[in-house]
Amino acid sequence: MNNPFIALIALFSLSIFSLKAQSDSSNYSGVDYVQKKEEKKLFLDNEIKRFRIGVNYGWGYSTGRLSDDIPGEFKQYVEELKSGATFSADVSYLIKNSIGFGVKYSNFNSENSLDNISITYPNGLVRYGVMRDDINVQFIGGTFYNRIFSKNKKNNFFMGLSLGKLAYKNDAIVIDKLTLTGNTFGIVADIGYDIAITEDLAISFLLSWVQGALSEIKVNQGGSVQKIKFDTDQRESLSRIDLSIGLKFVK
Repeated sequence: MNNPFIALIALFSLSIFSLKAQSDSSNYSGVDYVQKKEEKKLFLDNEIKRFRIGVNYGWGYSTGRLSDDIPGEFKQYVEELKSGATFSADVSYLIKNSIGFGVKYSNFNSENSLDNISITYPNGLVRYGVMRDDINVQFIGGTFYNRIFSKNKKNNFFMGLSLGKLAYKNDAIVIDKLTLTGNTFGIVADIGYDIAITEDLAISFLLSWVQGALSEIKVNQGGSVQKIKFDTDQRESLSRIDLSIGLKFVK
């Protein structure tokens, strides 16, 4: 071009067009990035991943009152049996973002032993030996779940109510070996808090209340089985409180 003014205008126009094209490209990339980021669902805000598996381990304490019939020298021993380790696992499916159903399993284990005990029989015979208890209380039942999200949608409170079967077993030794078993209806109420780690994993803090009582118990000693029934006000309590921590997986 011979006219430098026209050439300058043409160059300026090309520059503006180039900058606009770059700006449009940059804005598109930014929007695309934001959209992709928004599509990345958080662990607890994902409406697609409805299948959940949780496992917890912790400590449990039996809330039942000690019988007045326990001899004074054994009360400390029985009191120590009231606390023990707990394990629980649950599988649930969310039919809505805040409501679900599932299955829950839990086990409470407590052990204690005492050496050099003595038993005096009505005929005057005295025997010496070991006393030991290895108690397991298992629960399995159906569960209804409800959850409430935190403000940031990353974590949530949850509540559960389970109805099912409580199974009691004590592999005991009172000089001789014997096994005590019993079953009853049980209720478990859960309240907890999940803290998301990744899209598929959270740390779970759980407080559980287990309720149930045995109306009868079977004692198996050397192949001989004896059934012992309790009065209503003397039933063997299986109630306890559990505190545990665990992991929750989603798929």
